[in-house]
Amino acid sequence: MGTHEAEARGRYDVDPQASGPLEGKEWMKIDGSAVFGRQGAQALSGSSGGSPSASMKGLKYADNVEGMGKYKEAYGNEDNLFGSLTGGATSITMDVWVGAKDLPVRMIQEIGTMKVTMDFERFGATAEVKAPPAAQTGDLTEAIKEAGAAQ
Repeated sequence: MGTHEAEARGRYDVDPQASGPLEGKEWMKIDGSAVFGRQGAQALSGSSGGSPSASMKGLKYADNVEGMGKYKEAYGNEDNLFGSLTGGATSITMDVWVGAKDLPVRMIQEIGTMKVTMDFERFGATAEVKAPPAAQTGDLTEAIKEAGAAQ
């Protein structure tokens, strides 16, 4: 799997299921296009250089950033699953509490009608992430796309 493909997909470890697309599988994958639409997934691809802390460092000195730029297609487009959940966000508001060593301890994001709160308990060393074996991975991309279309 190439770098671009890895950035556009999410993988989550789950207990193997007895039936369905995850029957006997330990991992599930969902292509970002199922949640953010094709253009939205492209807009998010490579946006943080692969490091969540890199994107947060970019916020350190920002007090007001106009518009949503390339993220508008992912977060503000009501035609994709994520955009329908946010009500078609036209702005993102973030409150970030910073602790020791300028590391975040809490972040609250308001994306349209959706509010997400994250508490960070500790930070470890950067770890290399490897894709799980294909034989242990069930692809839920089409199921998510179909569920989004049925709404």
